[in-house]
Amino acid sequence: MAGQDGSIWLRREEAAADRIAWTVLEKNGEVRGTVSLPRGQRVVAALETVMVAVEEDEFDVPSVLRYRVRP
Repeated sequence: MAGQDGSIWLRREEAAADRIAWTVLEKNGEVRGTVSLPRGQRVVAALETVMVAVEEDEFDVPSVLRYRVRP
């Protein structure tokens, strides 16, 4: 996923884990950090200080979640 600030969000699949790690890269390819989210959430938008994820319940009803991103 590409962030609106030029960052790149790479999802790493971990088959046995109930959380998924996302590696966040700067525009120039340097690692900015790592974000850990519950398996059912997916990142849909990102800025330097805010990340938005969507999570669907057992009836496929989506919820929008907003996270503050800190270095």
